[in-house]
Amino acid sequence: MLRYALYGIAAAMLIALAAVATIASGGRYVAAIPSPNVPVETPNAISKLEDHAPTTMDGSRSLTRRGGQAIAAMISHRSGSRSSYGVICLMYHRFASPDDYARMSGDDRLYTIPIDRFEQQLADLRRLRFTPLTAAQAVAFARQESVLPGPTVLITIDDGSRSVLTLAAPLLRAYGMRATLFITTDPTAYVFDPAKSDEGRLTDDEIRGLDPELFDVQAHGVTHRPLRSLPDDALRHELDEARRVLEPLTGRPVRELSVPGNWYDDRVLEFACRSGYEAVFVSDKGIIRPGGDVPRMPRYMVQGYKSRTGFRKMLSAAFTDAAGHELTHASAARRNTAVGKP
Repeated sequence: MLRYALYGIAAAMLIALAAVATIASGGRYVAAIPSPNVPVETPNAISKLEDHAPTTMDGSRSLTRRGGQAIAAMISHRSGSRSSYGVICLMYHRFASPDDYARMSGDDRLYTIPIDRFEQQLADLRRLRFTPLTAAQAVAFARQESVLPGPTVLITIDDGSRSVLTLAAPLLRAYGMRATLFITTDPTAYVFDPAKSDEGRLTDDEIRGLDPELFDVQAHGVTHRPLRSLPDDALRHELDEARRVLEPLTGRPVRELSVPGNWYDDRVLEFACRSGYEAVFVSDKGIIRPGGDVPRMPRYMVQGYKSRTGFRKMLSAAFTDAAGHELTHASAARRNTAVGKP
């Protein structure tokens, strides 16, 4: 009954975001994707939403119901409120053609995604009116310095292989998305294979030429070694040298770090802050929420073999948890108000 009551309350709220909104974060502004003009009235609201959304490649319109409702409620959430379900941060690594992916095995199938599957995921994000963010905007939101339209997504790509430019970039552009690229600066690091054209590291000239409207560039260390295992001097070098290399190439500050292999601990976080990083993106699952655990920023890894159904379930589970988190806090606030607590 509580769930149905929640949707009744949502129906009384504003049912659409402004046609174009701007988000201020770190001095940058992004136009928000207009939300569909579909009210959230019943537990089947996601079905209504999808009926009004463009059909994607396979014509499918299904999401798990509970998570779909959470996403639909976000799309109609009240404008100007500091309450938000949060930002989902997705993590990718390398991209390949379907034929090349079919020949892969082992970890390559985990860290590489075929581009037809990546395109399906971008289509789902666009169909559900996700607004793409930069890393800086997600960090500002976590610090409660900005208000975002919902739902929002931060697409991150680790390592910096050439497949980002040759295969992922055209799809990001076509679907109105963008990504944060966390680059490992040493081209000889083991995560690159220079013998394969799309698996070597982006060249310095290619990094300089990246479209800032499509990519923002941040750090992923120098050698992709486990940061928590390094002595202090080597850890400091990994953090400082990555910024020293990348900032002249992009002409912009590097303030966010992605931890290679999720090999981190409190010491790594402390050293990163000392080196001037404002946030550290890890591979722990979770939604980025206002007032969250900055500098540690959670992400959902998208495995290369994850099916379209699996991707939709991941979105559903993430926002179901986020909706439950917000409902818990809203209920506590109502209880406090009833007993006269601030």
